[in-house]
Amino acid sequence: MKTLQTFVFGVSLLAGAAAHAQLKIEIAGVGSNQIPVAIATFANEGVAPAAITSIIKADLERSGVFKVIDGAAVLSETAVIDHAQWKSRGADALVVGSVAKLADGRIEVRYKLHDTIKGAQLSALVLSEDARFTRVVAHKIADDIY
Repeated sequence: MKTLQTFVFGVSLLAGAAAHAQLKIEIAGVGSNQIPVAIATFANEGVAPAAITSIIKADLERSGVFKVIDGAAVLSETAVIDHAQWKSRGADALVVGSVAKLADGRIEVRYKLHDTIKGAQLSALVLSEDARFTRVVAHKIADDIY
């Protein structure tokens, strides 16, 4: 009986040594297919208690879908857009907007999303909220862009 136990133990050791577990981790994502989007600083952004442009940039970067290109300009939604110029900077889309403080203390944020490849406007929003909800407004704009 002792020999049988030794034999079974030896075989199990050999079988365990012969088994090689292979761990393969594959990370798939959109890193190479990110959409380049330029985000210009919103005009008159200083009247809002939070930096709307920065919040939008952070939301889009965290999504993994967008490659944020710094707009390096202050552009309102009423500005004339030179789509070819933004396309030459590597942006497929451009976000512009403005912030205004209303008489009742609320803030009004206007924004437009432009497709620089087609030279067309894709989306636009006008949001009016209490100033304490400035971050929520910025998140709504990022959601609309997404």
